[in-house]
Amino acid sequence: MGWTEWLIILVVAALLFRPRGLGKSLGNVAGSFREGARSGPADGAEAGGGHSANTQQGQAVQPGGTSPADERTRLLAVLELPPDADDEQIRRAWRELAKVWHPDRFGQDAALKARATRRLAEINAAYEQLQRRAAP
Repeated sequence: MGWTEWLIILVVAALLFRPRGLGKSLGNVAGSFREGARSGPADGAEAGGGHSANTQQGQAVQPGGTSPADERTRLLAVLELPPDADDEQIRRAWRELAKVWHPDRFGQDAALKARATRRLAEINAAYEQLQRRAAP
């Protein structure tokens, strides 16, 4: 058997024996590379970045024009979680995404490594902001 056949066997075995929940993230990695990186805090300022003293549906609006609930939802979306995720789900998603997007996994490809670095910075920033909000 040649090296290509062994590679195919290795990939199939990895897919069959991967930890539960990891497949979704790995699929998102490939999809993100095809679709381009999402914009977020690591890419620069948010759209509509002025300070506003207005309220939105009775909630104070933060700089950038988002309410605290909208900001939490956005941060959870960065971690690929639903809006009702609890602290344990947030921690598990952060650890999983950090493993998937760690720049060291992308070898010598400078473009992929740079994209992974940006994405990991976005993931870490979202996690840190969520942890700060959860702290008493």
